[in-house]
Amino acid sequence: MAHNIYNDGTKDCMFVVGKREDAWHMLGQRCDSAVTWEQAVTLAGLDWTVSKQQNYCRQLPTPDAPQGKVVPTDSYTIVRSSDNAQLGTVGPDFTVKQNSECFRFVDTLLEANGGAHYDSAGALGNGSKIWCAVRVPKADINPVPGDSHESYLVFATAHDGSMAHTVKLTTVRVVCQNTLNSALSGEGAIFRVKHTQAADVR
Repeated sequence: MAHNIYNDGTKDCMFVVGKREDAWHMLGQRCDSAVTWEQAVTLAGLDWTVSKQQNYCRQLPTPDAPQGKVVPTDSYTIVRSSDNAQLGTVGPDFTVKQNSECFRFVDTLLEANGGAHYDSAGALGNGSKIWCAVRVPKADINPVPGDSHESYLVFATAHDGSMAHTVKLTTVRVVCQNTLNSALSGEGAIFRVKHTQAADVR
């Protein structure tokens, strides 16, 4: 599978902390640090919004409506504001959460864990899926001397209803679609919250 990093026409929408070579195939932006989710959103090119728009269909013609009536359906389309791109189709209970809000709570987690910092963030596919990864030195694994495994807390979500808000602790550094798949499919506990109005509470 390709890296699948979304390009908005001007740049690859992802960033990674570290050397230029740390970014997948030299794609995306690099930086020395990203202290807040607001900074991460800007660096990764995620500073756009989405809206939920109801879909309509035309019924079969009748004597009273020869052209057929246009009626609302139970499905909605998620549309990106910057270019009106359709990111996916969702049901009526799907609650939109903007990129700027998705992982803002992570800032508080970083404050409580000295040394933790944003490591990467980006968008995949047509921008329907986004992620961020936080480097958590305190959670590093050292099974035997000289065999250290760095730990990352990965957060991912999708605007198209294909995945819930998802969190997992992993040793995989996420910089593309392949590494996100690997991180989320590996061993370890995973926490998911559906896209409902109660998501913020959870």
